[in-house]
Amino acid sequence: MGAAITRGTTFTDGQQNVTVAQFNPLLTSATIAGVDRENIGTGIGVSTYDDAFPDNPQEQEAFQSDVGNHALSRISGVWVPGLSSVNRCVLAANLTAGLLVMPSVEQVGGFPSVAACTSAKRTSAIGVLCMDGNNGENGLYVVRGPALVQVASAIAAGAPVRQSATAGQIESAGAAGTGYGREVIGTALTADSGGFAWVNLRAR
Repeated sequence: MGAAITRGTTFTDGQQNVTVAQFNPLLTSATIAGVDRENIGTGIGVSTYDDAFPDNPQEQEAFQSDVGNHALSRISGVWVPGLSSVNRCVLAANLTAGLLVMPSVEQVGGFPSVAACTSAKRTSAIGVLCMDGNNGENGLYVVRGPALVQVASAIAAGAPVRQSATAGQIESAGAAGTGYGREVIGTALTADSGGFAWVNLRAR
């Protein structure tokens, strides 16, 4: 069922002149009702709070159970834990979203007692940068949970991933079900696409 749009005013066919009294309701009285997850566009940020999973979920839809209060996100056709643990840092360089970041040796202004961070070298990552940022700006990085991460080489969905020799990026740690160990930082939720892959980061 589509959303209901109520007109603020009606014009006659062929009408050429519009008075202030006719034009004003056009701006002030029009309403839209009945907007819900069934008629909102894909990618708008649909969110459902209910006791059961929604039918025909959209990609990137969020679902939170009103029974167990767990939250999930729809990624590549499956429901995955939707809560990511996020920490704060101050960027010590201009960085792009999806990069693995590590603590920087320099301390800069920003949140008290929060170290600066920069692109991570192998085995030293503390998280994945959430969004683009410039040197000196406050940044956020995902510690565990779903994150979109830059990749250095092909990754298959379900494969464990580790930091690559390319600073800030990940690589496959083996086929799905293999490659477990201390170097594994999470599991790929999707295959690589456009230089990125969704990864469910694990606590280290």
